[in-house]
Amino acid sequence: MLGEETGWTDSAHDGQVVWIVDPIDGTSNFSKGNAFYCVSIACGLLVGGQFVPLRAAIVQPATGDVYSAGKGLGTWCNGQRLALAADTLDPRRWSIATGFSSNKGDSLAGVIRCVEVMQNEILGMRINGAAALDLALTSRGIFDGFFESRLSPWDMAAGELLVREAGGTVVNYQGEPFNALTDKNIVAGPQHVVEYLLSMLRQVQNGLTSNAWP
Repeated sequence: MLGEETGWTDSAHDGQVVWIVDPIDGTSNFSKGNAFYCVSIACGLLVGGQFVPLRAAIVQPATGDVYSAGKGLGTWCNGQRLALAADTLDPRRWSIATGFSSNKGDSLAGVIRCVEVMQNEILGMRINGAAALDLALTSRGIFDGFFESRLSPWDMAAGELLVREAGGTVVNYQGEPFNALTDKNIVAGPQHVVEYLLSMLRQVQNGLTSNAWP
């Protein structure tokens, strides 16, 4: 098991079943009475150093919403199957979520610049403080896409499967296949939204010094 509070409970080896757990994602929100927090659990196999998610669940206690997904079995919320719509092609209708995570000082400039660029082109940016729940809401179509850097496996592992099984795409900032155990950043949503976000990220990165890029 790999958890935010526990780290690895045992040495992982190829072919082993791995659980990735975050008892509370959005701890600061929880501590302040903000309802935007969740419990995130993913189960999968370790294959060639990659985490291959097989089952995932995210629960938002404050609303009672339960999200679940199984590889090849789809994504579900409260008993209803989710499917990302591909007909919202106009960025001016998109709501995109991101976060500051642990960004401070110079590295915060990259996040702020991303928000500035996106806010001028889409319906609106949202910063909520719980990446796992942002991914769950992306799988539900409440957010049209999500990106964030400086995250940990327990922030992303369950949400990755939720988005994929709802018909979405999940990659890292380089546009490469996502691996929750090694990637520290994530871009998720319908394919056309992910492509748009990757283009924006490249644009912002090219205009910043290396120490300002998250």
